[in-house]
Amino acid sequence: MESICRHLKAALNWAKEQNIIQHVPKFSRLNKVRTVKQMKGHPITAEEFDRMLLAVDMLWTDPQHFRNNAKERKQGQRDSIRFLLNGLWLSGLRLGEALSLTWDQWADSIRVDISGKFVKLLIPLEAEKGGQDRVYPVTPDFAEFLRSVPAAQRQGLVFNPVLHRGVCHRINSVSKAITLIWEAAKVKVDEKPSKEKGKPGTTVWASAHDLRRAFGSRWSRRVNSMVLKELMRHASVTTTEKFYMGINADETAALLAGLMPPKSPEVVVDEKGVPDRSETP
Repeated sequence: MESICRHLKAALNWAKEQNIIQHVPKFSRLNKVRTVKQMKGHPITAEEFDRMLLAVDMLWTDPQHFRNNAKERKQGQRDSIRFLLNGLWLSGLRLGEALSLTWDQWADSIRVDISGKFVKLLIPLEAEKGGQDRVYPVTPDFAEFLRSVPAAQRQGLVFNPVLHRGVCHRINSVSKAITLIWEAAKVKVDEKPSKEKGKPGTTVWASAHDLRRAFGSRWSRRVNSMVLKELMRHASVTTTEKFYMGINADETAALLAGLMPPKSPEVVVDEKGVPDRSETP
């Protein structure tokens, strides 16, 4: 609206200069509206992520979930879920991207290229929002995570979470399971106010996408916006800067405090202004 008014005012001023109109009408001052979309909730911390991993044991051993499974199967379920959660935490992948990530060289979905010095993600145009084949770098810790998988097991899909009916790659089912883990870990990111006066609001528990937000928040303190854009696989750096650059003043202040040089010792001078170095070690 503000942009339209500016163009209209410029056109009316030109019309007045050309004697097409007698005078330019006054425009009411428009109130500025927040147009920058802020990140929902708060970025997940390392402590909250650790609680989430512990909650996997709590939830997967509850008799209400996955009952009638053997002890070995339960352990396999826990390991598969932890592997997925660690992968999401280290990669910044969207859940759908992670569930389609494959080791296979000629697959049509997102695939891992682990053949060279650096690990990369190869994303075909069918799986890329930008509509073209792309190659993306990964962070060193995620590269190490992928390399930790034995070579003999680098076949098929990278992540194979096991739910109560076996291996599952349905985004909705896996997303719900992850939200249950966040709830068990008591990690909430927001609270929606109640529509009825006097009643408590609704707690918004963390979701799988909050692991991606946490990744973006962590790496925004280590790399510039153009590098972060590549890591997040955003089409535009504007999206990166809107959501992840400068979102936490406390973290920035702590970072700056850590960059401060050590305070120099106070130098004592005599009455002639000559430094007294007798106390200097």
